[in-house]
Amino acid sequence: MTDAWGSLHIDVVDDEIIVTLPFTIYTVTYYKPPNSPQLLAKNFPSKDDPRVPLTQAEFLARAWRVATDKARELGWIEGKIPEPTALLLWGNLRIELRDDEIIVTLPGTSYRAVYHKPADKPGLMATFRSGRWEQGTPMTQAEFHAHAWKAANDKARELGWIV
Repeated sequence: MTDAWGSLHIDVVDDEIIVTLPFTIYTVTYYKPPNSPQLLAKNFPSKDDPRVPLTQAEFLARAWRVATDKARELGWIEGKIPEPTALLLWGNLRIELRDDEIIVTLPGTSYRAVYHKPADKPGLMATFRSGRWEQGTPMTQAEFHAHAWKAANDKARELGWIV
């Protein structure tokens, strides 16, 4: 897996950073909205590439880090990547707070959901969802997203983001 990490390709086109893992379906585009302290993703893979040992979630985690490093190098963002604050909630769901995002994962699976609170909306918005069911996974993808939505909203209320 380490060799695959070294082969990530980064392109900067206009105001976007495109990260790809050559010879796979893995590619993601990052951009920085004017009022955001960090990059946002678009055009990301929706499934794992069975030809490589990296999951979609692993690729996206690494791609976000290298894109953030590139954005910092270009002067688009400042400071270091904040270390996430992790909590265990709802038994085995993991909740992380990173800047203005709530990230919900189910350890041991590829399930992941990211939520943020838009300034002009009363509630949370899902910005990213991933994962696929595999034999032995304790819940279906639909069940995970239902639990993740509830957990993220509970956390947002606790933080005062929503009422």
